[in-house]
Amino acid sequence: MKIRTILLGGLAAAALPQLACAQPAPGSAIHGSLDETLSTAYITPRGLVESTGGLSAYTTAGLATSVYSSTDGFAKDVSIHVGTLFNLYSRPNASTSGVFRELDWWAGTNLTLQNGLDLGVEFSQFVSPKGAYTTDSNIEFSAVLPPIAFTPAFSITPYGKLFYNAAGASVTVTGQEGEFDIELGLHPALDLSGYGLPVTLTAPTWFTVGPSKFWGGGGDLGVFTTGLNAKTPLSFIPVQYGAWYADAGFQYYHLINHELLIAETDLGERESRDVVAGSVGVGFGF
Repeated sequence: MKIRTILLGGLAAAALPQLACAQPAPGSAIHGSLDETLSTAYITPRGLVESTGGLSAYTTAGLATSVYSSTDGFAKDVSIHVGTLFNLYSRPNASTSGVFRELDWWAGTNLTLQNGLDLGVEFSQFVSPKGAYTTDSNIEFSAVLPPIAFTPAFSITPYGKLFYNAAGASVTVTGQEGEFDIELGLHPALDLSGYGLPVTLTAPTWFTVGPSKFWGGGGDLGVFTTGLNAKTPLSFIPVQYGAWYADAGFQYYHLINHELLIAETDLGERESRDVVAGSVGVGFGF
């Protein structure tokens, strides 16, 4: 019942997938990515703590292509994308009934204006292969502002998302379907390559707000989260095999809404308002 975050927790690409795309291969009309990540906890962008105390493995794959581009029209680019994620967990609990926890898929489109503003809409479904919950159907609208460059190496990208849980199980367990929340965040990025280090640091930060019914009560605030992620290219792999990278980081979550604590125990986890997820990953884009 989650969102790929691409990556969840400590994976900033989950919040802003377009920021994680590799440089496109020359002459290629279709671009794609594959990422494999291990995390010490499974926590959704909405603050639902699915699991702690074991290892969660996430495989995320996506394809995208541009269907329109212009240098002087209203739109700079229009693209479409599809993707999927599946999750395995080393310690089955009340929310899984097995190690194969979840299979998600999504499809959407993005409109990039000439001023760099990126607008998107995406349909997704969160599926439990073991039938632990009813399939969620969701629609998400996003707006990503152009990066604000403070120095050639440091920038911050503001964004906002409206997530609508259209049908199926509540993505917060205790909430109601047909409700929505809003995610407001910043994506700070520091490129250290100019200092002789082939590393990019990001600090994905956001909080969620919405109608209390989305969580089943507990007020209008959901979760606050921030973290740190380091990503480096694996330049020893020939470019004809894709642009490979490795990353590692952590994400801290503060569960503001009390209903998220109730959901935490409902899923068999120890009640804790503050949770940290560490992660390591490897992947490539083309």
